[in-house]
Amino acid sequence: MNKYNLLNLLLMISIAWLSISSCEKKDPVIDQIDMSAALMNKKWVLITQTREPAVDLDADGTPDQDVYAHRADCMKDDFIVFKEQEVFEGNAGVIKCYEEPQTTMATWVLDAKNAKVSVTDAAKNVKTWEILELSNTLLKVKYVWATGYNQNITLTDVLTFEAR
Repeated sequence: MNKYNLLNLLLMISIAWLSISSCEKKDPVIDQIDMSAALMNKKWVLITQTREPAVDLDADGTPDQDVYAHRADCMKDDFIVFKEQEVFEGNAGVIKCYEEPQTTMATWVLDAKNAKVSVTDAAKNVKTWEILELSNTLLKVKYVWATGYNQNITLTDVLTFEAR
């Protein structure tokens, strides 16, 4: 086989590979214009949560990065809903950890660049999440916060929610 035939064969294999891989059906990432609509009226359930720097969550002497693994089962069915008119609902799900209200209400707003969503509760506490990824079925955010204890450590959590 001469080098021209080999080049043609490689070119045909590359084209075939591109054709096959482009047929995969993927959940497209939402463009900036549709972000508000993509967030709204879905039950967003937390499916992963990681933390940097890692913190010893179970007092076994080893810092834990996987926060979700240490969440109680009663918290794993909780969900959030971004509703119209900037209404935010936190829902305790079916399994409750203690006597807690079924729902808590807050407000939400996207920043001008649609890069961050801020949630303000009734006590005017604000949590701002940087949106890392948003599709019709997946929401991934980064939340930076300080412990506020005597240690005053800044932590970064990455949370991934699935629409159900």
